[in-house]
Amino acid sequence: MHEVGFLNMLKIWDTVVDGREAKIPIRIYYPTENRIKGVVVYYHWGGFVAGSIEESDGECRFIASNCGCTVVSVGYRLAPRYRFPAAVVDSFDALRWVYEHAEELGGDKSSICVTGVSAGGNLAAVVSVLARDSGIMLRCQVLVQPVIGFDPYSESARIYGEKGNPLDMDSIIDFTTKYLGDLKEAFNPLFTPILTNPSNLPPALIITAERDALRDQGEAYARRLEEAGVPVFSIRINGIGHMLDERHGRFVNLMVAAYLRNVLLQQLQ
Repeated sequence: MHEVGFLNMLKIWDTVVDGREAKIPIRIYYPTENRIKGVVVYYHWGGFVAGSIEESDGECRFIASNCGCTVVSVGYRLAPRYRFPAAVVDSFDALRWVYEHAEELGGDKSSICVTGVSAGGNLAAVVSVLARDSGIMLRCQVLVQPVIGFDPYSESARIYGEKGNPLDMDSIIDFTTKYLGDLKEAFNPLFTPILTNPSNLPPALIITAERDALRDQGEAYARRLEEAGVPVFSIRINGIGHMLDERHGRFVNLMVAAYLRNVLLQQLQ
C-alpha cells in the first residue's frame, strides 16, 4: 500500500511463535546497534483477507529505520479460510510473546507500542484493549486509516464508498463478510473496539484520510478515546483516499515513526 523503498537493517530475523490456535510467523527488524529502547508490533493491511509480512516489508524497514527501534511484523491468519476472531487471537498472542521477550528484543515490558494500517489498524486497536484487560500496559497505539467497525451510514462511507473510489462499500461489505462470516458479529467489541470501555487505553495517534470511506469511524474513535481521558493526536490528511500514493505513504510513515520515537524517548527522560 505504501511504497517507501528498500532500507538496510542491521539484522532481520524470521521466526514462528506458538499461539493458542496456530503457529504465527513474525519478522523482527533490528535497524542499528544503537537502537532506542522499545519494540513496535506492526499489523499489516489487507482487509483481513490479504496482505502479508512480505508485502509490508518496506513499511516496517522504514519505521524501524526512522524510529530507531525494533519492529516486529505479525503474519496473522487470514479470512475466509480463518474467520474472525482468528486474526485477533494471533495478533494478541504475538503481542504477548513480544511482552514476554521484550528485553531480548531491545525493549522492556513498559516500552511496547502497536501500530497497524486499515485492517491492521483494527487489530492494533483491539489488541490495545485486550492488553489493557490482561494487565499489559502499552506505551501507545498508532492507527492508520483504521477499520473501527462496519459503518455504511456515516457521511464518509456514503460519499466515498461509491464505486470508483479506492475502497468502495461493495469491497467493504465483501471484506467484512469474509472476515466475520455473519454480519451480526459486527457488534462484537473484538471487531468494533468503539463499543468497549475506553478508559485507561494507551495514548493514540489516529491518522485518517479526507476521501476515505473509513474516515468518520476513525475520527469517531479518536473522539471516544479523548472523551475518556486518553491522550490522542487525530490527524486528517486532506485530498486523498484510502490507498496512499508513494508521496503520501512516505509522509504518513514519517509521522508514524516520529510519533513512536517521541513516545519511546519520553520514557528515558
